[in-house]
Amino acid sequence: MSKILRFEFYKLSKLKSFYICTLITLIFTVLNAISTYMIAKTNYVDFEEMGVDVPLSYTGWTYSLSAIANSQFLTVFGVFIAMFVCSEFDDNIIKNIYSRGISRTGVFVSKYFASLVAMIVMFVADAVLGFGVGALLWQVGDVGNYFVLIATQLAVLVGYHGLFFFVSIWITKTGGVIAINVVYPTLTAVSFTLLDKLLNIDGFKFYDFTLECFYTNVQNINLSGDLIARAAIVPFIFAAIFALSGALINTRKQV
Repeated sequence: MSKILRFEFYKLSKLKSFYICTLITLIFTVLNAISTYMIAKTNYVDFEEMGVDVPLSYTGWTYSLSAIANSQFLTVFGVFIAMFVCSEFDDNIIKNIYSRGISRTGVFVSKYFASLVAMIVMFVADAVLGFGVGALLWQVGDVGNYFVLIATQLAVLVGYHGLFFFVSIWITKTGGVIAINVVYPTLTAVSFTLLDKLLNIDGFKFYDFTLECFYTNVQNINLSGDLIARAAIVPFIFAAIFALSGALINTRKQV
């Protein structure tokens, strides 16, 4: 397994799409910060009059927390993981890998950890740049509970990584996986919101336990302790379920 693991990390280090996708998220982070700053300076749009809650004043810490949303992180990473995981399946190279005596489990684990590391690198780069841009345009500000919230954000992204990886291993076709990964967050939000409206269960909402709910809320510096706890624990449960399901599908899938 160590041989295929080294190969996957080597492939990742040479993969142009990894650097391109990371660069795209960083560009979005900078552009969003500049546009927000300019809007605040020119008062071009009166958001309060429109009834829209949009923060026009950040600090380095708070903008870093909003970086994953401002950079279209989920969309870009969903596209990247589809290309990274499915490439050998699209080109039928996976058959040659298996014919060399490398197990399906070895391939699965190696791809899983390599793509997870790629996600962490993209996330850290985005958060660090977000802090720098926020501090430059506004101020550094108070750190508050930043490190708790940024760790919670990473936990939520681990859950999303598990989901995107599961879809990639299951479908194994880059185009189809990209389509699912891109629409899933919006589809989840709409579906579970409608389900909660229909069932109208007092004191309970299914949406409150979805990755999309956690992803949306962990950018808030004033997040409640209860939501932080759920957002830090539930995504790992999802990630474990997706990993086990993906491993099972991988062992039985015809190539």
